[in-house]
Amino acid sequence: MDTTPLYAMVRYSGSALGLALISTNFENRPRSFPKIALALLCFISIGLTSHWIHQNLISKDDMILFYLYEYFLNAFTVFFLLQLSNRF
Repeated sequence: MDTTPLYAMVRYSGSALGLALISTNFENRPRSFPKIALALLCFISIGLTSHWIHQNLISKDDMILFYLYEYFLNAFTVFFLLQLSNRF
């Protein structure tokens, strides 16, 4: 189910929603190595958590619920990544 064209559309639409929800101004400021390393660890943990949720918590029995959950999972993953990148 996660290789169908509809899944790709749901995934990209959810990512677009995450981009739309983040409407803060990003600042281009110098960053130190420890902050970059901490940010990378946080980004990787968010990505791994999203992958774990996709693999273990989202049931593939009901297609409508599967696509709905995937839509919001992708939206909030992008939202949290961008929100976090603005904090570091």
